Amino acid sequence: MSAAQSNGPDFPFWSFSTELYGRPGVAPAALALQDRFGCDVNLLLFAIWAARCGVVLGPSEFLRLDEAVGPWRARIVEPIRGLRRALKTEPLGAAPESAGECRRALLAAELAGERAAQELLARTLPMNAPAEAAIDCELARANLKAYLTFRGIQSASAEQYAEPMLSAL
Repeated sequence: MSAAQSNGPDFPFWSFSTELYGRPGVAPAALALQDRFGCDVNLLLFAIWAARCGVVLGPSEFLRLDEAVGPWRARIVEPIRGLRRALKTEPLGAAPESAGECRRALLAAELAGERAAQELLARTLPMNAPAEAAIDCELARANLKAYLTFRGIQSASAEQYAEPMLSAL
């Protein structure tokens, strides 16, 4: 994917991710994998995106992807997410309206950071997106399992958390 394709207002991986993430059960499953197992939601979505593109991902691909996005995730996305979540439970004396306004601004910044992370992933491992392709669920399952294995997660419960993502396909 060229920089022009990935940086446009609506590049294919981002469109795919936002649509999939909005399906019933996907967001809670992805967030559970993030919060309980330390998974990167963008890499989970990229694993499914790769399946849509007919691409098998293994340890070397996940290493490249993680090395590309890891610094951005650690220095930008996670701190913004932490601040947003902290404001939800600890408004630190701020008026509820002010805390809510700040949380909304942080959410917008977090989403912009997630989109930038997806652009990094798309540039790191370019794929040609088929116009209207069905997703090979077994390939998606294999890519998700490969990501969990890459993360060192050998847990049946982690795979169960991933199941709603696959069911939404």
